Amino acid sequence: MRTADGGGGAVLRLSPEVAERVRTTFSEAAGRLEHQSSAAPRLGSSVTEGAGELSGSIAAEADMFGAAWRTTLDVLGTSAALIAGNTNNLAVDLEALDTGLSVPDISGPGGRAR
Repeated sequence: MRTADGGGGAVLRLSPEVAERVRTTFSEAAGRLEHQSSAAPRLGSSVTEGAGELSGSIAAEADMFGAAWRTTLDVLGTSAALIAGNTNNLAVDLEALDTGLSVPDISGPGGRAR
């Protein structure tokens, strides 16, 4: 078989049944991760509450702990959704991959976006 660009590599595809199972698994994982991500900020308050009289000493770090988990879960959820969306496709949807990853232009007047 030839690839779409004319190369000589084999084109591998999953059967429709297997592809659907993979899509379902990763779509469901993305949903669960999104749900957990929305609960992540409560982790910081749980840590602070558990510290008792030392809570004031760790409050800032506990908030960072919750924020770090939220970011991690967001990245994992996005990755799972991209895997689900691109399963059995012969190309990666770069627009979906780049959504939200653009860097604002901070170079000043006349500057170019990076």
